Amino acid sequence: MQNDRFTRIRWLFGEDGFSKLQSAKVLVCGAGGVGGMCVDALARSGVGSITLIDKDIFDVTNQNRQIYSENVGGVKVLTLQIKTAKFTAKTWAV
Repeated sequence: MQNDRFTRIRWLFGEDGFSKLQSAKVLVCGAGGVGGMCVDALARSGVGSITLIDKDIFDVTNQNRQIYSENVGGVKVLTLQIKTAKFTAKTWAV
């Protein structure tokens, strides 16, 4: 078994299950408190392709409940796309 950032995911799901995660395509509608955390968790779990839809930007009022909200004024989907790029092959911001 490989020793990389997905070692424990591979252990949990097995090689076949992890292969399915890597080829999975997921659509997340909304990058708020729930959607943002979902995208981050999906990317860190090795999901191969994530499409994220949200037209909002980060506001100072988001900082108590939304991941990566320190980027006040930043477009939510673009921020999440950049932050999750190291974990997943494709995150599409729409």
